[in-house]
Amino acid sequence: MRSNKKFTNFESTNNIAILFADPSEFIELKEFSFINEAKTVKTPYGIGYIFQLKSFNIYYFQVAIGLINAAAACQYLIDKYNIKTVFNYGAVGTSNSKLKIGEIIFPNKIYLSDAETPWYSFGQTPYEKQYYLNNFSNVNEDINLASSNAFISDLNRLAYIQKHIDVNIFDMEAFALAHVCFKNKVKFKTLKYVSDYIGQNSSSEIVNANIKKGSLKALSKVFDFIVSNEEVK
Repeated sequence: MRSNKKFTNFESTNNIAILFADPSEFIELKEFSFINEAKTVKTPYGIGYIFQLKSFNIYYFQVAIGLINAAAACQYLIDKYNIKTVFNYGAVGTSNSKLKIGEIIFPNKIYLSDAETPWYSFGQTPYEKQYYLNNFSNVNEDINLASSNAFISDLNRLAYIQKHIDVNIFDMEAFALAHVCFKNKVKFKTLKYVSDYIGQNSSSEIVNANIKKGSLKALSKVFDFIVSNEEVK
């Protein structure tokens, strides 16, 4: 989708980013009849689209997989487009069999599971916060997320992490995005969906199909929030 409109109002307080990591999580905007025009943009981290929705300028961008990519891409977009609110959606693996495949989750706390020192809590980088709170007004208070540069598939690693922090869903970007948003005083709101159960070794075909279905559901939910003017104040 392309447009001849110029999207130059980067000083607006209504600049919203919608960020995803995995290319499989991308949803074609033609799926949404209310989006008429969009400008295609390339960044060092992937493709993006800029369009208007109601009174908001929307920046729909890939940040690439991994904590370093996510942090760098988020800072790049905040600086370039004066982003005021970041929505993030994406797949998570879970150890909680009560959560259903494709179920939308609003995690409460967002942890880093990669950092360890003798002097700080597990997952806490020295002098930084141990975790960040999801800025959605309503969250699943009993569900916390851990982000890592490693895909969590080993049950021994899972048990080691859960021995130290109360987490039951896992991704590879949310903590980095939350950290950058916190440093820049930008609101960060993440919603996730279950793509697989840790330790079950589901095939990549099944997981990717779950990712695509979950992404459409999650992005639709974000657009519902924006159109109804919820979660964007």
